[in-house]
Amino acid sequence: MVYIRNEFLFGQKKGFGEFTVGHLVSVRSLQNQCFQFSVLLGNGALFTGLPAHAIAFKQEAPKRPLNESQMWDSISSSIDIIQLELLLYMPATIKLFSGELVKGEYLFTIDAVGTNDLSRHPIHWKQMHCFKTEEGNLLISPQYRVQFQDEALCKDFPLESYDFNEVIWTVGS
Repeated sequence: MVYIRNEFLFGQKKGFGEFTVGHLVSVRSLQNQCFQFSVLLGNGALFTGLPAHAIAFKQEAPKRPLNESQMWDSISSSIDIIQLELLLYMPATIKLFSGELVKGEYLFTIDAVGTNDLSRHPIHWKQMHCFKTEEGNLLISPQYRVQFQDEALCKDFPLESYDFNEVIWTVGS
């Protein structure tokens, strides 16, 4: 169950500070736009085109600006939604664009899989991981802004400054 900020249901004209109960149904991706979520509202309406900052898991969640809820626009109109079982509900610390650290738990991953866009270039490709934050917001972040914190799997060591992959790896034929 999620809460939708009503101003997103009424064209930013009314409903500020109010919420409608719903269920997250799907996510759509258009290259160079933020992800767009579909939610089945409690009254049976299927509402589409909601940005991440329209969705909360608690009514008292502070409304964050879109660029804190989703750091980058989508690099592809073709995506896969996957749930990485090992990470499901794992606690994590997410570093926002501002540098603020936010705690949350992993829900699912949006993976860009296009053929004629930036998803084919290793320097631009990023999986976008979705989190339910402790404050109650939906947050979408690339892997290089996330530190998972499971005591059984991850030790409390400082993160290295890893380089990103720049190689297109092929086996050849």
